[in-house]
Amino acid sequence: MFLKLAVAALVLIAPLSAGGLAGSLGGAAFAPKVVKLMEAGGMQQDEASYDAWRLVFSSEDDIFAPQSVTVTVLVPRGRKLDGRAFRRLPDTPTGKQPSVAEGLPEVQGWSLENRPAGLKLSQVFTRGANLKLEFGTRQGNKLPGKISLVVPGSEEAKASSLVGDFVAEIE
Repeated sequence: MFLKLAVAALVLIAPLSAGGLAGSLGGAAFAPKVVKLMEAGGMQQDEASYDAWRLVFSSEDDIFAPQSVTVTVLVPRGRKLDGRAFRRLPDTPTGKQPSVAEGLPEVQGWSLENRPAGLKLSQVFTRGANLKLEFGTRQGNKLPGKISLVVPGSEEAKASSLVGDFVAEIE
């Protein structure tokens, strides 16, 4: 147990480096072939409005790809993702997560799925996961970025991760 947490901590404190994008989903290798970014609606809290954006990493260009990782973030309505960084801290209550407004986390959720292995995890039922997501500057309909998602192993599943640089196609 200590070794798993120590390894996860090493991945998390290392800066996101230039290079490829790779990981594992429940112990199975994961190298996304498709990265898409799309608007995912929005929400309002008091007088403020927010846009939701969904980033999807998948093994195939298919809504039911065998393997995928999805992250949904919020920004104030009309603001771009360019140059922004988002975090979801491990084992931290919602009200203490980095937020766009009081009680409204900037990372609305993450999930990962490995269909062939019957694995489906999300922030709702998974403890100890840590996420850092950074976006660069948009170039046409492409937005570069870096991700570090580390999910510790449990009795139900081996550790999962997705770490590296990507270029998302904006839909």
